[in-house]
Amino acid sequence: MYGLVVKLRAFFSAIIVSVAVCFSPAGNALVISQVYGGGGNSGSLFTNDFIEIFNNSPSVADLSGFSVQYASSSATTWHKTDLSGTLDPYHYYLIQEAGGSGGTTPLPSPDKIDAIGLSASSGNIALVSTQSLLPSANACLDASILDLVGYGSAVCYEGSAATPGLSNTASAVRLAGGLTDSNDNFLDFALLLPPLPRNTTSSANLPVSGAPVPVVNSVSEPASIVLLAGGLAVMLIRRRQRQVAAWAA
Repeated sequence: MYGLVVKLRAFFSAIIVSVAVCFSPAGNALVISQVYGGGGNSGSLFTNDFIEIFNNSPSVADLSGFSVQYASSSATTWHKTDLSGTLDPYHYYLIQEAGGSGGTTPLPSPDKIDAIGLSASSGNIALVSTQSLLPSANACLDASILDLVGYGSAVCYEGSAATPGLSNTASAVRLAGGLTDSNDNFLDFALLLPPLPRNTTSSANLPVSGAPVPVVNSVSEPASIVLLAGGLAVMLIRRRQRQVAAWAA
């Protein structure tokens, strides 16, 4: 029995170390709410890739001096789109990226236009508080990162794991319209088919007064969703995350 306890203790210690590497502080007002890299590809609905940001706070957010940055799954070389303007409370900001010859539908009017080609399956997206490119080494831990989303085989992500790989027809969307933020990409995101890009003119996604913090199994999204599954291990990882957060405070 003692041997089993020792093995379990070692197992959970490994989990804590892993979470500490990928963990970022909770409470960000601005979060990445949707990522899509299949734009313009064969079989895609939309003609362009996009990144969507959500202001998960009751205050206007100033985007001046911020950037969104993308790197392939290995996260060694980053590309950036500088942001500007302001974002109203509980509203979205749509960043159009590279397009292709496929797709049938343009994105709704983007709030920012650039030409970074996102992978349709695996990659790293960071919302950064500066307009300086992230370093090629240890970028996942850079202090300027406000929010981080890894998908597919990405090496940078928050929490227990990255979101599953995307496709030409599916985006990664933050649950509850952007309100869910437990700093765990695997638990906070789902696959959305088809993608649903939203911009600053889209309706505000206001939290319901007195409602509990949204969780994976109580969320309704306005399109077909494949929810990410969890289990006992994920529950234990989330408990360890809270401990890591307490230790870091």
